[in-house]
Amino acid sequence: MFTERLIKHAYRIAIVLFLVFFTNVLVGKISMWLFGLQLPLGFSGVVEFLVLCVACIFFVIGILRSESLNQK
Repeated sequence: MFTERLIKHAYRIAIVLFLVFFTNVLVGKISMWLFGLQLPLGFSGVVEFLVLCVACIFFVIGILRSESLNQK
């Protein structure tokens, strides 16, 4: 039941995770531009990578789900 909801909302989860990633990158760039230093509120490189990978995984799940629904 939980996995069915995750698969059903895969695109939404992917969009939210990508927006988290994009916001983190944007805040990092703006802080470097305004203050000349990285603020300590951003994710580290490894966490950024994991967030982007999970967003890509959910996007692929959404694509596969859409394809399976179109073939029925």
